[in-house]
Amino acid sequence: MIGSLKVYKKYILVVFIISLLLFIAAALAVVAPEIKQVTVEIKQGWLSLLVIFAPILFSSYSIATFFDSNEKIEEAEKKAYSTTPEEIKKTISILYKSHEGLQEKAESISKIIEENQKAIILGNLFNLYSKQIEKYQQETRIRASLSFFFAILSMCAGMGFMFWGGSFILSADGANHVAAGAAISAIGGGISAYITTTFLDVHKLSLNQLNRYFTQPVINDHIVMAQRLAEDVKDDEVRKKSYENIVNSITALIDSTNADLYKNNVK
Repeated sequence: MIGSLKVYKKYILVVFIISLLLFIAAALAVVAPEIKQVTVEIKQGWLSLLVIFAPILFSSYSIATFFDSNEKIEEAEKKAYSTTPEEIKKTISILYKSHEGLQEKAESISKIIEENQKAIILGNLFNLYSKQIEKYQQETRIRASLSFFFAILSMCAGMGFMFWGGSFILSADGANHVAAGAAISAIGGGISAYITTTFLDVHKLSLNQLNRYFTQPVINDHIVMAQRLAEDVKDDEVRKKSYENIVNSITALIDSTNADLYKNNVK
């Protein structure tokens, strides 16, 4: 009923606005000095429009006001009789209890978050590092496979140049053909050997990097296991020494890894 009242109200308001505009137009037609110079027939037409739309104007405004008043009364009745004082008291008590429960839960959750915040940050960092290692590992695998493929291809090309030079020497007579065949074999074989060596070096470097990526999850597992064992120790001094040993071991591992990388780069 309320929705239909709103629809009727909008419709009646539109009629009211149109009637108001027509009323203003009719009044201007009668009052304006320029319109007074027109013929008597046009004046009578404007007057008839004024007589017709004046009741429409008044009735539209009255009906719209009536529906608006009824709607306001219905809303006031709903607000007045929807809740009783007893229900208000029950609602207040329920809200108070729920507020207390939510407050206790929020405090407990905040305590848990504060206690496990470092673990959450550490877990996020391990996840980030794992994703980065996975990305680099995939790139290194592709590089290792491609370098090995191009090394084999370059080796086959060098063998092809050597066979081509040898066949050119055997199929023709004269010193010029022998020199040309030898030059083709030497130049082709030398270039292919250099390219093959370069690709094999890239392949070796990729394999070394892959070995590091393969061992990194094992190292992470050892670190996490050592940390958990240290957390289970009840003695504070022993736990402190355990953490110191873990940190020293990780530092030594990083130093040795950097030293190995430096040696490989020098070579």
